[in-house]
Amino acid sequence: MAACGQPFSHETRTGLVRKAAEAVSTGAERTEAQDVAFGLRHLTDITAKALSPGGNDPTTAVHALTHASALLCELARRDLDPRVLHDGRHRVRVVLRRPDLADLLDLALAQPLRYGAAEPAVLIRVAMLLRELAWNSAPDQLPPIAAALDRLRSTTAGQGFHATEHDLLTELLQLVEQALAGRWTYDRTH
Repeated sequence: MAACGQPFSHETRTGLVRKAAEAVSTGAERTEAQDVAFGLRHLTDITAKALSPGGNDPTTAVHALTHASALLCELARRDLDPRVLHDGRHRVRVVLRRPDLADLLDLALAQPLRYGAAEPAVLIRVAMLLRELAWNSAPDQLPPIAAALDRLRSTTAGQGFHATEHDLLTELLQLVEQALAGRWTYDRTH
């Protein structure tokens, strides 16, 4: 219906259908350009496969987590709120939900924490990722990072690491807490 409440003319309707069809593209697969979570999913899959018993490659997992950190830090600087589209009268017509930081963190960390829980190098890299992300996030984005820190702390506590590894992880967890509070402290991992 037109703004006046009358049905569209055949010409107008045909033109609108054509323009709508031109605005939509389809393909066999989604792409990273269309869905940023898809690219993050690829990195998480690489991490999970590297941590599988058949792969047993924590170096590749750590490398993929480094790339995930870079992506998350870039996304933290962007507007992740739902996109709201209005009509000519400023009425909401479409709300496009996008993954927020909590969604993206869960995507990036759930499997690495599950499959890499017994690997100190993976947990160290996850702590560093959270610290880096805390420094690149606005204050309103810090709660999901704090929740991820709690999850990491719980995962770490359940492991029987050597005292040296335990001490390093404890130090890194404290450094993430400090970053969340806006304090950057030198650490021995860099």
